[in-house]
Amino acid sequence: RNVVELELKQDTTIKGSKKFLGSLVIRVQELEGSFSQTILLEDSVTKYELTCHSKVRR
Repeated sequence: RNVVELELKQDTTIKGSKKFLGSLVIRVQELEGSFSQTILLEDSVTKYELTCHSKVRR
């Protein structure tokens, strides 16, 4: 199984910055085209594994 491991960190220590809460669309460009996945940001650190659609080429 091919996956893209994604970790998003929000630095809210900068004065005036706010943590983003909500959905975020991630688009991955693969050999067969681009694929979108929506992830939900609920914390300062969010980890996801996005499944790839492309087959392994040898």
